[in-house]
Amino acid sequence: MLNVFRAQFWRSMAISLTLLSTPGFAQPLIIGAYQYPPFIDEKSNNGLYFQLIELIAAHTKLDLKWVFYPYARLDYFFHQGKVDIEVGSSPEWHINKPTPGLFTDAFYSIEDVAVYRSTPYKGAPERKATKDQTIGIVRGYHYPIFDQVLAKKNIKKVERADENALLKLLINERIQQVFINKQVFEYLHKNNPEYRQLKISDTVGKYHVAIRVHPDHAELIPVLNLAIKDLKANGSIRQLFEANF
Repeated sequence: MLNVFRAQFWRSMAISLTLLSTPGFAQPLIIGAYQYPPFIDEKSNNGLYFQLIELIAAHTKLDLKWVFYPYARLDYFFHQGKVDIEVGSSPEWHINKPTPGLFTDAFYSIEDVAVYRSTPYKGAPERKATKDQTIGIVRGYHYPIFDQVLAKKNIKKVERADENALLKLLINERIQQVFINKQVFEYLHKNNPEYRQLKISDTVGKYHVAIRVHPDHAELIPVLNLAIKDLKANGSIRQLFEANF
């Protein structure tokens, strides 16, 4: 028990010394957020990523401030340096962007799926099967396995600001499928009776997600990684996500 206490003490000291020796923390660090329940909910200022950041803030004493934008604007402001942090991102989504950012260790894994109306459909992972279809995607989102198909314009991409807007287009038969995070869809499906007619077809991507940090704040990476490591070790992250899914 004494050895465990000593290990925890020295980890806490390492975080504190890193923060004290790191410039640039006078102002709150801006976390760019967008409507993405159950991970982020602007209406309640809550969600799984909110709770994760509360755990990290308590662990690191960082001053963190949430600011909401449509996702495409968040990404643009990140490039400009007006957003410092994005929670729940993957390096694969930003490879070709002007400011890909730096990434912490992963803290969770997600799955993206194609959703369709309860009528005959063409499965998403069959690239040829999607030809001439109209696919709904949140503006600014990236699906690497469909890069070639989209580049050749074999399918038409319709973009909207959030998942709700796309699902409404799907219900109204304006598009054939929507690419969406599986847990986001399950949450919206459960809480919106009008979405009950919609079904999941196929997986369009699986990713390990982490915290994306602007390169101007590279010194945050070891601080955040240490917090993530400790929160994994004590079971806090597993308990947070498993309790909700």
